[in-house]
Amino acid sequence: MTERWKGVRPVRFREDVYGLLDLVAREGKGITVEELRTCALRMRLEREDRRIKALQKSISLESKKRKKPSLLTKVEQILRVFRKTNMITTEDGLIRPTQNTKKLLALLKQDGISADAFFLECLVNSDFTTYWLYLKQLFKSKQIRIPSSISERDKRLRDFIYSQSFPLDAWSFFIIRDLFYDFSLLNYTIDQNDQLIFSLYSIKNENVALPSFKYRFKGPDGYLHFWPSEPKDFVKLLVKVYLSLTENRWNRMIDLIVLREKCSCQFGMPERQFDKLLQQAVKQEGSYKIVLSVGMTDIFSRTTYITKALTLPYNRFGLPYSMIRIGIG
Repeated sequence: MTERWKGVRPVRFREDVYGLLDLVAREGKGITVEELRTCALRMRLEREDRRIKALQKSISLESKKRKKPSLLTKVEQILRVFRKTNMITTEDGLIRPTQNTKKLLALLKQDGISADAFFLECLVNSDFTTYWLYLKQLFKSKQIRIPSSISERDKRLRDFIYSQSFPLDAWSFFIIRDLFYDFSLLNYTIDQNDQLIFSLYSIKNENVALPSFKYRFKGPDGYLHFWPSEPKDFVKLLVKVYLSLTENRWNRMIDLIVLREKCSCQFGMPERQFDKLLQQAVKQEGSYKIVLSVGMTDIFSRTTYITKALTLPYNRFGLPYSMIRIGIG
């Protein structure tokens, strides 16, 4: 079984998948690896700018430049994933889109989650068997709790991951965690005690729709159902969790990331779904007044949370809403 856990690549961000494939499709006659590297670097720097705004902390240009050589290697690794998922072909040194890419991007215009399901199906049925094995094991375990005492990515952490039936090095384990977080299949929280990673999907043998989930895709030996049906009253759930964090006091400013995680953990809700429902709730008139604000958060003390800062909603000035308060409307 351990030998089948192979083939992890540095693919972490949903936006990289769609951004690079969109460029390949737009240049239908073929595109060079160097052009894709330029695109990948631009997206990387845009992410860095969003991180700076979320952290309210600057990063020097020299630091950004040092990231470039490793990025070039990563782009070539991402292209291996695209080849194995039949998203690209290479001819005469030029990279071209396939029918899979055209289908994926067409789905993306209609429904982003349908596009996610299609890409994930291509990924888990490729030669990179580790992705499906990871999903199966996490579903079996439901959650993994990593003590803070072994948070350093060293041999102790690797041995612990092995003990949880994930025969992976720490780097591979967390790369996959980040990828499936970005595609709304799992979530994670970190505090002073531990890191909790938990699944947000169900795997069944039969190809039968589950009323509790809206989307599914086929894996090598089962069907994965994800993206839960929206709650009937999201605002009611939001207020309940908010008051649990403020000791039943209204109009208290709290960390939006913390509130989002609590809702995800309690109700099995992906954070992307939470963001969508929250932005709808802010615009609605009702019994509660929901206000988003820009402010200092505690995410800078939890370095791996920077990926979560990238998904915060933004105001018209390009600043992330990191705080929230709710009052009686």
